[in-house]
Amino acid sequence: MSELNTEVRGLLVPAPRRDVLTRSVEVTLLHRDERHVVRRSERLTDAPVDDEAVSVLRGLAQSVAGLPLQSAVSSVQRRTGPLGTSRWSSVLARIESLAGPVLIGAGTAGEPDALLGSAAVLAARDVPLSIGRAPGTWADRMIVLRPPVAAIIVTGAAMALNSAGGRRMRERRAGRLILPRLTVTDVPLIPGESTVDDLGEKAEAVDLIRDGRAVAPERPRSRWDHDSGTTVAAPGLLRLTGPALPVPEQALELHWCLEGLQRYHSDGTVALHCLARAGDWFGLTLRAKPLRLLRSVLGCAGPEWTVSTDGDVSTPALVLPPARELLAKDPDALTLTQP
Repeated sequence: MSELNTEVRGLLVPAPRRDVLTRSVEVTLLHRDERHVVRRSERLTDAPVDDEAVSVLRGLAQSVAGLPLQSAVSSVQRRTGPLGTSRWSSVLARIESLAGPVLIGAGTAGEPDALLGSAAVLAARDVPLSIGRAPGTWADRMIVLRPPVAAIIVTGAAMALNSAGGRRMRERRAGRLILPRLTVTDVPLIPGESTVDDLGEKAEAVDLIRDGRAVAPERPRSRWDHDSGTTVAAPGLLRLTGPALPVPEQALELHWCLEGLQRYHSDGTVALHCLARAGDWFGLTLRAKPLRLLRSVLGCAGPEWTVSTDGDVSTPALVLPPARELLAKDPDALTLTQP
């Protein structure tokens, strides 16, 4: 039994005379045994592929025309065979601002062109090219982490929950309340949900946290890696859901993260340099341990976005208490970056 695995990547680098577009293709044929376990693979060099990854980049360049686009990458992945079909496409762009490069990423299980109409890409048109100073009342305002920022917190939380220590904690505290009424689900991408992973097991969505309670870890899903000739852990889409709240009025909103040298630190802290808005735009750095920050979440606001930056995450905005409450617990949690 064989499956065709295709991944096409595109790279766009703007240039004064003409944008530089490049494409790379990897097509492998996977061979399963009678128990549906992938045993070997072979790379194909003459398989026909579409130019969808490049088409996405051309559409992205038009969508953000007028903004200083530094670079963009896209990926279109497909897995087809008798056991089902899986696909996932993503795009990630770096747009320059006076505060630094802003990361804009989106993903979809639908047609690749759907990326161009996604909330994350459409919102890129609102990236500010300049920043000002924070209002004097910024610390008194409730905090809203917009999906591009919330997604990185969710990614960091999942890293902690899936670490060796995190898995032991989930086993020990299974069923116990460790967060507000939030659910974090790991949804399979390639191989996709309701298909079969590369160790012959059904690929299913699994909860890491369910309604705020720890869930005992399950066997990780597996995906075949052609270069190493073995199976590895298959990354998935992290989906966060929780009780709905309206967006607070006069909120302190963190919209986008700036690319930094290091976000995740050895002690589990994440440091995010963000573009924030409380009337005017300004810079703000958020430092926190992701799980600890999620304990402060009051609810979820607005529709879910599918964001692809540090990982693939589907999340709404997260509503937190006023900044002053977070600063009372940790004076270094929020730091203004003033021009």
